[in-house]
Amino acid sequence: TIRGEAGWHAAAQADFAAMVRAVDDQRTRGYSSNDYWAGEYFERSGDLSRALEYYRTSARYIPGDPRSLSGLTRVFEALGQDDSAELAAAAHDSVLARWTPLEHPLLPEFLARHGRTAEAIALARRWAARQTSTGNVQGAVLATLQVGALELAAKYADNALTAAMLADRLAAGLHLITERVQASQLAGKALIALGRREEGLATLQRLAALTAAHPTTSNIFTSQLALGDALAATGHAAEALQAYDRSARIVDVVTTRLIEDLDRAGYRGRHLDPFDGALAVLLARPASPGRTEAVVRWSQRRKAAALALATAGAENGSRYQRSLRQLQRALGPEDALLDYLVLPVSVAVVVITHRTARVIPLPVEPDSLRIWAGRLRQPLQAVYAGNVDLARAPFDLAIAHRLYESLLRPLESVLVGCNRLAIVPDGALQLIPFAALVSQMPPEGHSYADARYPIDTAEVRYLPSSQFLDAAGGGPAAPLRMLAVLETAPGAEREVALLRAALGPGHVDVIAGAEATRSRVLSAGAHYPVLHFAVHAVADGRDPLASHLRLAPDSTS
Repeated sequence: TIRGEAGWHAAAQADFAAMVRAVDDQRTRGYSSNDYWAGEYFERSGDLSRALEYYRTSARYIPGDPRSLSGLTRVFEALGQDDSAELAAAAHDSVLARWTPLEHPLLPEFLARHGRTAEAIALARRWAARQTSTGNVQGAVLATLQVGALELAAKYADNALTAAMLADRLAAGLHLITERVQASQLAGKALIALGRREEGLATLQRLAALTAAHPTTSNIFTSQLALGDALAATGHAAEALQAYDRSARIVDVVTTRLIEDLDRAGYRGRHLDPFDGALAVLLARPASPGRTEAVVRWSQRRKAAALALATAGAENGSRYQRSLRQLQRALGPEDALLDYLVLPVSVAVVVITHRTARVIPLPVEPDSLRIWAGRLRQPLQAVYAGNVDLARAPFDLAIAHRLYESLLRPLESVLVGCNRLAIVPDGALQLIPFAALVSQMPPEGHSYADARYPIDTAEVRYLPSSQFLDAAGGGPAAPLRMLAVLETAPGAEREVALLRAALGPGHVDVIAGAEATRSRVLSAGAHYPVLHFAVHAVADGRDPLASHLRLAPDSTS
C-alpha cells in the first residue's frame, strides 16, 4: 500500500502478489484466516472472480465472519449474482454478536437497490427498534437515519422527515454532531420533496451554520452540497454555485489524501457531486460568454478532482486552470478542442476553436452512452485461453455509427475547417475510440474498409482535461531534441534511424541496452521536450497504474 501511495504501482503490485503467495502457502498448511485480505486486494484491483474465491475460503475457515460475508455480498452483487448476494447479506445480518459496535445491516440497502423497497424499509425499521430497545443510542440514530434515507428514496418524504426529526433528537442528547448533520440534511431534503422549499432551505442553511461551528471536512462537504442542491431546486442559481464551490474546495483538499484504494474509489464517486451540481446549474442558464467561461473552469476543476491533480484547495488548484482565452490562444486555425461533459441526467460538449466557443447539449442520455460504450468494447475485452484475440474481435459498426451520430454529427457545422481535434472525454466516453467511430456506414455487404471514420479527415488526440492543452500546444511541431530509449524491442534501431532521417542530424540522442535504466531515463529525460520509447511494455488490466515500460534493471527500479 505504501509503494502504491508513492506512485510505485508496479512495485506495489509485486508486494501484493507476494502477500497472495503467502496467503496461498498458509492455505496449503490448513491456515486460511488471512484469505480475507487477498480477497480485498483482488476486489480492489477488479479481479472479482479471484476475490470471490478468497472471500469464500475465508468464510468457510471462519464461519460467520462479518468481513468475509460483507465482501461476498459486494462481489456477488457486482457479478450480477443477486440471489447469492442476498443470501450473503442475510448471513451477515444474522451474526450480530460478531459485528463491530456501529456496524449496520446490509440487507435493507441491498433490497432497496433492487426495487424491494417495502421489505427494505420494514427490515430497517426492525433494526432501528432493536437498537433503541437495547439502549444503543448512537446505533439507534444511525439505524433511524438509514430508515429515513430509504423512505426518502422511495418518495415517502413525510416518513423521511419524521425519521430525521427523531434521529436529530436522539443525536442531540449525546451531542453527536456528525449524526445531527446527517439528520438535518435528511430533513432539509424531505421538506423540499414535500414542496416546503423555503422551510427546507432554511433547515439546510442552519445546517451550514452548525458545520461551521463544528468543522470537519466531511460535515462541511455534506452540508454545502445539500445546501447547493436546495438552492438550485429553489431557483437561487448564484447562491447554489457558491455552495457548490465551498463543497468542491473540500474535494480539492482531500481527494488524493485517502489511504485505501477502496475508500478512494468510493470517495471520488460521491465527491464529484458538487461539480456535477454546479455544471447542471450553468447548463440551465441562457447561452452567454460568461456561462461558457464558467463551464470551462468547472469542467477543469471536476476533471482535476477525478485525476487527483488539485491537492491543496481551490487556491492551489486554480493554478492548474486555463482560461477560455488561454485555451483559444493555444489553438491554431485548424484546431478544435472538444470538452465533453457526461452528467447524471444530461450530456453536453464545450467546442472551442481559436475564434469561437460554444456549449452544445447533445441528443443522448448518459445511460445510453454507457450501454453503447460497453457493447462496443465487450468483444475487445473477451478473453480466450487467457488472451484477448484482437485479430478476430468484431467491431460493431452500427454502435460506432450511433455514437458518431450522437457525439460528433451535431458538431459538424461548428467544426468546418478543423482537421485537428483535441478531445477531452468524460465518464463512459473515456472508453470510446473517437477516431474509429463511423461517420458513414459501408454499403450493405461491404466490410470495415468501406466505412468512413473521423480519422479519415482529421487528426484526433486525447487530453485528460482541457488545461493540458497548453502543454500540448496548438499543433504538431518538430522538437529541437529528442531522447530515444531502446531496450530489446524488435525494430528499435530502425525506429531511431527513421527518426534521425525525419528530424535531421543532431536532433536524436539515444540511451540503449544496459544503460536504459529507470534512474538514467528519469535523469536524462528531464532535459528533452520529447521522449521516444522503443521498448517492451507490460499492461495490467486489473490495476492499470501498474502497467509499465520494461527498462534495464538498476538498484532503484
